[in-house]
Amino acid sequence: QFSLNVQSSFYSRSGQASSMLAKPLEQFLQPTTLKKVLVENATAVNATTQEASDYKLLAYPNPVKDTLRLKYFVEQTTSEVSIELVDGKGAVLNTIKQKPVLGYNSSQVPMNNVINGAYFIRTYFDNKVQTVKVVKFD
Repeated sequence: QFSLNVQSSFYSRSGQASSMLAKPLEQFLQPTTLKKVLVENATAVNATTQEASDYKLLAYPNPVKDTLRLKYFVEQTTSEVSIELVDGKGAVLNTIKQKPVLGYNSSQVPMNNVINGAYFIRTYFDNKVQTVKVVKFD
């Protein structure tokens, strides 16, 4: 018989019982793809979306200091995506228009010219609107 000392190993720190049959928890997870991870993150971030849409929007970092990065996925060709930076009063501070390609698209919204506070990123895509709340903080 062999004995295995696992008192300070991964298994004891992960909450699994110390045994020869214990496996790291990662072995039980399903395979994933980058698309699945981004869609799940965008869904979590956009829980307060005004209208459901065929694409997901991910805005990061949030809170933002200088530049807000946006990622979104396009499954079919469209003419244009309009991205607006809106303040709490509803005034549009900045508008970016972009021609998307099939698949992942990215954009950047400069935030260094606005004061600290809460803002919204509003996107228009194929007559659909999606809104994400972001916080500017230096």
